[in-house]
Amino acid sequence: MPACARSIDQSALAEAYFRRALELDPNFTEALLPMAVILQRNGEHLRARAFAQRYEATQGDSPSFLALAVEIEQSLGDERAASEYASRLLSRYPESTEA
Repeated sequence: MPACARSIDQSALAEAYFRRALELDPNFTEALLPMAVILQRNGEHLRARAFAQRYEATQGDSPSFLALAVEIEQSLGDERAASEYASRLLSRYPESTEA
């Protein structure tokens, strides 16, 4: 259901579903990155960073995570962190669409 809510641009509904999933299981990693995306789109950059960091701590990285991390850090004005994430993206996943 959360993916459906996201696909029809009901971010508040999707956020509620992901929050509920994380209340039931704080380690439900499938909800961490989508929460970061929703919060970033809503301009809640610090909260997006927190969810992204939780995702990274449990799942490592992926092209989608690294691209989002670059965007979050740029939004927060941390060009050093953004550059580090961008470097990881380009070096680890050079063929990805995110790179």
